[in-house]
Amino acid sequence: MNYRKDIYEKVKFMLKENPEANINCSKLARIYGCDRRTISKNIDIVKDNMPPPKLKRAKKTDGFEQIIEEKVKTGAPAIAICNYLKKHHGYTGSYTIIKDFIRNLNTEKQKQAVIRFETNPGFQAQVDWKESLVFKTIDGDTIKFNVFLLILGFSRTKFLYITESKDLKTVEECLVRAFKYIGGVPHEILFDNMRSIIDKSRTQYNDPVFNDEFSIFSSDCGFVPRACVAYRPETKGKVEVTAKLVNRLKVYSGDIVSIGASVTVESATPLPINISVTLVLASGVTEETARNRIVKSVTAFLQNNAFSSTYISFAQIGGCILNCEGITDYTHLTLNGGTENITVSETSVPVLGGVTIV
Repeated sequence: MNYRKDIYEKVKFMLKENPEANINCSKLARIYGCDRRTISKNIDIVKDNMPPPKLKRAKKTDGFEQIIEEKVKTGAPAIAICNYLKKHHGYTGSYTIIKDFIRNLNTEKQKQAVIRFETNPGFQAQVDWKESLVFKTIDGDTIKFNVFLLILGFSRTKFLYITESKDLKTVEECLVRAFKYIGGVPHEILFDNMRSIIDKSRTQYNDPVFNDEFSIFSSDCGFVPRACVAYRPETKGKVEVTAKLVNRLKVYSGDIVSIGASVTVESATPLPINISVTLVLASGVTEETARNRIVKSVTAFLQNNAFSSTYISFAQIGGCILNCEGITDYTHLTLNGGTENITVSETSVPVLGGVTIV
């Protein structure tokens, strides 16, 4: 019998630290006072019982690490980096893999939740700048520009316009272009504290003071200018979300080809999500009440995920329905006539279409 527990445990410990270790059988035999063949036999027993070494599995991000890290430094979001890699570098993995890789870089910051407020159709628009964007062309030249952003509060219709300046004349020109694009003038427009149009910023204690020229312009156009509280960008959260869409452009810094001075930016195309469902309602809850609650729940979900996902989850829409008060269960749920996730392209924004209760 060549098995000895003390020798077995020692050999097991040594091979666990380094499976390829070359154990000196004669030296161990002298330490334990036994024949070197006993040591050799215990080595064989340990190796026979050891699990095979784990092979390092190839990752979908292998070979793309440097590109991802460079694009993360530009401020580009994970979804834009994923689309960029697929289109230009042959990446075949999923968006989730890229998102997890970036999370491990500890570059994404958690944001504090804020209360969302909604407005009626035609009541409010929000305006902001994406300022001083700097891009490199493929030839190494530097391009610097601003993006004027306007979004309607209810429909989320967006207007974007590239400018070189942010002065008062440019703001007024962009607003006129926006009114022509959306086909009208909203009742009020919420601005950041732009120096070009505001002489005194709004604070927690003071109302804003718009300059005289812009006050005349707003009166002639028929809208009421409002200003958000200084250092409180969440008060105009809808247009801040639109700014995230512009961040997707950053991933192309260094790959832009100069084709002249004229640049066109297209608004995202609405992607209607039509819901059909059979509901099990609690006592006293009408279908109309249930429908209104579903509209509110699903609309909030779509707005929160407008530019952060490449699909609308069938299961999460079901979760939105079950979260509504007075709905105890549902069956026969379909999204756009099917039971699969809805793919959202890079240039589309999901919006709630209709809710049909069958």
